[in-house]
Amino acid sequence: MAQHDQVIDNGPGLAVRTDINAALAALFSSNSGAVEPAVKVAGQLWFNTSSGQLQMRNAANTAWTSLTGSLGGTVAINPAPVIFEGTSTDAATALMVVKDNRTTTGATGNTVFAIRKQNAPDASLILGNDGNGAGLIGGNNVPLRFGNWMSGVFTEYVNLSTGGKLAITGDLEIDPSAAVSGINIKPSDTNSGRLFFTGTTKVWSVSAWESDGTLLFSSGGTYGSSTGTARARMYESGAMSIGSFMDATYFQVSAGLMGTQRARFTGTTAAGAGQAIVHSFDDAGVEDSRITSQNALMAHRSMTTNPNSHEFSLQESDGTSRAKLMYTTSTQQWVRLEGRDTAGVFYGSIAVVGTKGAQYAEFATSSGEGEAGIIITTGNLERTTYTGGDAANTSFPVGSIVLCDDTSVNRNTSATVRIGSAANLYSTSGTGAVLAGTWRGRGTFTTSNSGTLMQRVA
Repeated sequence: MAQHDQVIDNGPGLAVRTDINAALAALFSSNSGAVEPAVKVAGQLWFNTSSGQLQMRNAANTAWTSLTGSLGGTVAINPAPVIFEGTSTDAATALMVVKDNRTTTGATGNTVFAIRKQNAPDASLILGNDGNGAGLIGGNNVPLRFGNWMSGVFTEYVNLSTGGKLAITGDLEIDPSAAVSGINIKPSDTNSGRLFFTGTTKVWSVSAWESDGTLLFSSGGTYGSSTGTARARMYESGAMSIGSFMDATYFQVSAGLMGTQRARFTGTTAAGAGQAIVHSFDDAGVEDSRITSQNALMAHRSMTTNPNSHEFSLQESDGTSRAKLMYTTSTQQWVRLEGRDTAGVFYGSIAVVGTKGAQYAEFATSSGEGEAGIIITTGNLERTTYTGGDAANTSFPVGSIVLCDDTSVNRNTSATVRIGSAANLYSTSGTGAVLAGTWRGRGTFTTSNSGTLMQRVA
């Protein structure tokens, strides 16, 4: 500690030398002391040992100013770099602190630290604060680029344009701290926030539509200028509308990386009515069948071949068939409605069978037994009743009844029926021509058993 009034008094040689040495010691130590020097002049230095600060007397010689807070002007660094080095005391204490004493309110920004453009007077990077206490980082009408700088080579990963557009060339990973956090795209004014997916030539966008609460998918738009054409909407109820702005709409289910079609639902507008069509596809993506529903029509259609048989099945939740509607176009053509019990075991069916020259209905039970009946077709009564006039006819439709004039036949017992000896008789005996088919007795006509009713059953 050394302070001096910087006045050398007259005196003997030793006293003058001691006084000079004291003045030099004060100058050498910057007038160090716990209290200010007694003699003060403008520009005088004082190392305040109480605060550890080097202070300078102001121009008016009225106060001391710390040199750490009053530097100004341009400092030339040559050679570079200037290194500030120290040891922090804890995690909350910074090695270097810049304080802005300006007072503002609201979001008005204050420049605290700036890096100028190359060989230019204006800044490119600005660090500051605002009246709300927020820290500010910005560019002076220039984009901000963030990336990796290694060995003098800068690789950009993030670019923030002057218009606020954020471009990310690296991977973006979002790991929210809560299940309800993530990316939140909010509306601006009355417009819905929109997420764009831009390829080389194709663009898709997704947005939340405030007017009806739907999530809208559009294609063909341009980021920043047009929204494109709406293709699908997802509603708050969970319903989804595909292509609601097109005449022909469809929803497709695909498999594999290249999107091979597996199933498709199509809604179309036909003359006088709308259609709903369900399509199925084979492994190559070729349509092989479709089900069409239109007004009073429902049809199943094979699209690749004409199959020999089709089957429509009503099933339980475990897949057990309870009823089947089947048809075949093999040697004998038929359509059959089949019923089954809860275990899927067959218990009965109704079949309409047709071959060339014969048509009939078959009613079958679970035992395999059945009875045959006649197919009745309008204008085709010969299938149910013999309408001819030939007395020698031996072929009658199933169900026909004739009266035989001879020995009685027990009820429901089969017997051979023949042409009788007279033109007005049939008989179960003799040598006359045999009537085609199987015949069974249906009871005697008189008590003397001289007449028996016979019916063709097959």
